[in-house]
Amino acid sequence: MRAPRLHLLLGGGASVSSGVPSAAGLVWDFKRRLYASETNQAIERVGPIMDPTIQRSLQKYFDAKQGAPIEGADDEYSYYFARAYPSGHDRRLYTDSLLNEKKPLPELDVQAPKAAAR
Repeated sequence: MRAPRLHLLLGGGASVSSGVPSAAGLVWDFKRRLYASETNQAIERVGPIMDPTIQRSLQKYFDAKQGAPIEGADDEYSYYFARAYPSGHDRRLYTDSLLNEKKPLPELDVQAPKAAAR
């Protein structure tokens, strides 16, 4: 049986060079999406997630929530990913959208070797 689709995610920022956000960037995206949803705002009105002022504001909001992990905690990524996208199907669509049309650097291209000509 074949898996319908397989994504290989490399750690250490390897996918960042192809335009995929880092894990830290994704956490801020999840927080921004959750904040926008919970405060009934359009996500664009929250502001750019890499702005330190926006990050402090978002973090202050989530620090006040019971059960939310502290910034940088080991479970921060999984906690906010599951809250932003509660269903496995939605998480898959989100990761597919991040990886769509992205190509690794040539030195990271891991295609199967071509069969030798006979």
